Amino acid sequence: MVHKYVALACKKWGISQQVIMALLKPLNEARHYTRTAYGDSTVFFDEDNFQGAGQGNTGAAPYWTFVSLPMIEIMKEMNLQSEFTSAISERLIKLALIVFVDDAELFIMNKLNSPEAIMKTAKIAINVWREVLEVRCVLLNVHGR
Repeated sequence: MVHKYVALACKKWGISQQVIMALLKPLNEARHYTRTAYGDSTVFFDEDNFQGAGQGNTGAAPYWTFVSLPMIEIMKEMNLQSEFTSAISERLIKLALIVFVDDAELFIMNKLNSPEAIMKTAKIAINVWREVLEVRCVLLNVHGR
């Protein structure tokens, strides 16, 4: 996750600038050593472009939530979601993606259960997800934020 975009996404959801800085600044200032079977590195990685939330960081799930929710909303607006009825409660469930920590799995079903229809919808959904990611990356590079 690009820290600049994480900061923008957090801002969109009402997180204060002070909290965003408190969460992201330590990640940007950390010294990152590599651990292998041969031992720990003596040289640390401290590039300015370190990204991600860090392995085991409890902030990773909220960051990914803030980043992915607008993308999921776009998919829902384009009706790229599955609908099915719960077997026990008989409630209608709409699902666009299964999202966990920093990963997303596309979830496609249709009423006809035709493999061709599922493939067509999946291709559209994958392209929409990719295009939304590309637009966000371009915007970040253009504005430098």
